Amino acid sequence: MTKITLKLFKKAIIGTDGNYSNIAKTLNVVRSAVTKYLQKHPELLDDIEDEREQRLDANEDVMRKIIEMDDSDDVKITALKFKAAQFMLSKLGKKRGYVETSEIDLKDERTRIIIEQPHDDNNKLGSKFETRP
Repeated sequence: MTKITLKLFKKAIIGTDGNYSNIAKTLNVVRSAVTKYLQKHPELLDDIEDEREQRLDANEDVMRKIIEMDDSDDVKITALKFKAAQFMLSKLGKKRGYVETSEIDLKDERTRIIIEQPHDDNNKLGSKFETRP
């Protein structure tokens, strides 16, 4: 087994979106080994957070591109990308102000999920996105 060094661990973080399981696969170790290594080297948590922030940036870019797309573009692929980006932002983008709320309408038994986006003057995406499963 290869000894994990700080340099090797930092390299393994790249391209994993900060996901511990993906880091473990890259290092060819179990996930718990990643957790233990991070307990000994908490300075690496900043690198993991940076990797996650890059993924959030990429998802925000996807949302922007979808909104700017022509009507002639493939709607099915657009919808899939939109849902994927929406999910990522709702789960990992809470620090940036993305919030997921659920409302249940007892009359028609449908759940409405609203992803609210941070409000600022530079925001061109609108104030909220809705899906109706």
